[in-house]
Amino acid sequence: MQETDREMEDTKLLFEEIKKPKELDVILSESVGKFGLFQAWLLLLLFFCQATYAPAIYGSVFTDYTPKHHCVQDGLERFNLTKWEDEEQRCSLKMEENQTECKRWTFDKTVFSDTVSADFEIVCDKAFLKTLSGTLRMSGLLIGSFAFGWMSDAVGRVPSLTLAGVILFISQVFAGFSTNYL
Repeated sequence: MQETDREMEDTKLLFEEIKKPKELDVILSESVGKFGLFQAWLLLLLFFCQATYAPAIYGSVFTDYTPKHHCVQDGLERFNLTKWEDEEQRCSLKMEENQTECKRWTFDKTVFSDTVSADFEIVCDKAFLKTLSGTLRMSGLLIGSFAFGWMSDAVGRVPSLTLAGVILFISQVFAGFSTNYL
């Protein structure tokens, strides 16, 4: 009788332990081991790669903003909202009865004081460059996904991800010193 009570008590304790959820730290410690030097190195490596990808992909959302603008004769003229509202004065200069092609623009600086579109004057007849830039960026991602996907199968994920991150980082540094838009 005592053995039956003892067996029931052991079974009851076993079921209670099974029902009790384990904490994530305990599960990771049992299956992976403790957080050591290798995990820290891998975390740093993956963070570096991901930190270089984000500006390359999402940076254009912030840098390609085109502020309101209009054509000016000289660089001293400030932005005038009434000229912006007149669509004819955005891309051409209207002097008396003549329309001339615009060479200079002034930009609204209330939202951003400085943008890539304003620096490189990517407005009017050059507005297609923003679309072309996005197309080239996404084409590079497509080609890179094929090339580095193949490379990850051949030599492993970590070397291919590291190489892609280093190439992207170096490309972004060079792009920062670019004197033209494309």
